[in-house]
Amino acid sequence: MDLSKFFKKYLDEQSCIDGFKCKRLEMGLICKKCQHTLHYFRKSDLNLNIKNVASA
Repeated sequence: MDLSKFFKKYLDEQSCIDGFKCKRLEMGLICKKCQHTLHYFRKSDLNLNIKNVASA
């Protein structure tokens, strides 16, 4: 995707964040150690993280 298409698709910062988050969720989040799939989105650093199974 070239830069002009990117700016047409993502009109503001929030739509860009939401778009990348959705794309990442489509690809799937799986823990490499235990294959756990529950996750959460940390807004402070815009990061998707796998929940700790031991504390869940």
